This record gives sequence, C-alpha cells and structure tokens, in this order.
Amino acid sequence: MSDVVASIVARHKRYGWSAPIGEWGEIQATDRREFRAALDAGDVDEVEVLLDALFDGPLMFGLVSLPDDWRNSLFQLVTWRMAMWAKMTHSPVVDRMEAPAMGQPIALTVGTASGRMVYVMLDTPRFDHYAERIVEVVPHGGTVLEIGGGYGGTALQLLRHDPTLRVVMVDIPETLYLAAYFLSEAGVPVAWWDDAPEARSHAGVVLLPAQELAQCAPRPDLVFSAH
Repeated sequence: MSDVVASIVARHKRYGWSAPIGEWGEIQATDRREFRAALDAGDVDEVEVLLDALFDGPLMFGLVSLPDDWRNSLFQLVTWRMAMWAKMTHSPVVDRMEAPAMGQPIALTVGTASGRMVYVMLDTPRFDHYAERIVEVVPHGGTVLEIGGGYGGTALQLLRHDPTLRVVMVDIPETLYLAAYFLSEAGVPVAWWDDAPEARSHAGVVLLPAQELAQCAPRPDLVFSAH
C-alpha cells in the first residue's frame, strides 16, 4: 500500500488541511493532530501506520456513529444494527458487509451461512441499506455523486451491489485521504478527479475535494448525502 500512501502524501502537499469550525474543527485540531503532522512531514511510513489502524484510534472520530461508551456497548450496537438490517434488506447476505481489518475495535466477527467469519463494522449495515435503495433508482452503469462520503463505506457497498456504477465522493481533502486508503484496502480501484482519463475510467470511485465540486463531470444520475 506504500504507493497509495505516497499518493496521499502528494495530494496533501497540493490540497493541504481544511479548517472547519465547531465540533468538526475540534476533531481536526485534536484527534487528527498526529495524522496532520505525519502528512506535513511527508513521512510515508508513519502515515501508513496511522491509516492501517484507522478504526483503532482517533482518526475514526466523527466518521462513525458511536456513543461515548462505545467500548462497553459495541457488541450490542453491532448486533442490534445487524438485526435491523436483516429485517429491512431484500437480500440479507452478510458476506457483502465484510470490511478491511484496519484496526478492529468497531468491528464484530460474524459467521456466515457457509461458516466463514467476516468483519462487520458498526455502520456497514446502514451503508448497505443506503446502497440497496440507491441501486433501485440509478441506471446500470450510472454515476452516483455522494456529498460527505466519509471514509468510503457507502461507496464500497454501492459497488458491491453493482460493480458497473461509478461513485464520485466529495468531502474535505483529509477525509478523502482516509477514503483512498480504506477503499484501496477493500480492493476498489480509486482515482482522483484530475488524474489521467485512463485512470479515472478504470476507477470505481473518483475522489473530489469539496472545493473542486464545480469540476464534477459528467452530470451524475443521482446525488446522495447521508446527512
């Protein structure tokens, strides 16, 4: 993954670090301090160490739905959400919710009908529910523009439902850095909005920093935001 991390460091040199206000600004200034320092230093090895433990440290704060006492209630939270997902989904196949093991405090090992064990992260049932509804209205081979795509959970589930889709993910740059790593770990081809046309044409997800939203092309078939 070093090449992916090197590209993230290079993108940081171009896009920098945003300065949101309020709660998200506090998250940026405190919980992501080490991440920013490693990016500023261009330390590829340290950036990779932090990203590889994405869900076992402060980088995840603000990106997943967790209460204050999540370490004590994680099992109940995941199992409750999976029960809701099984009730609402058209095809309750647990395998498609498998997530990369990038630190595992918010993941629960779940057995499938075949006996195989997969990691299911806390918010994956929600992302899969979104994806199942979206593919009902987006044409085969269409484009979904997601505003506030986070680390890529919904994008991953969309492509698992329909690999012919193209997902354009919009977020602040430093969140897209996380998404680039997460999706690459999940086996999704990722490109940036201004990469060479050939790279974009082979990508399942195209990353578009929020300040470049006006550059989105072609026109998407659906615009989605979980917020």
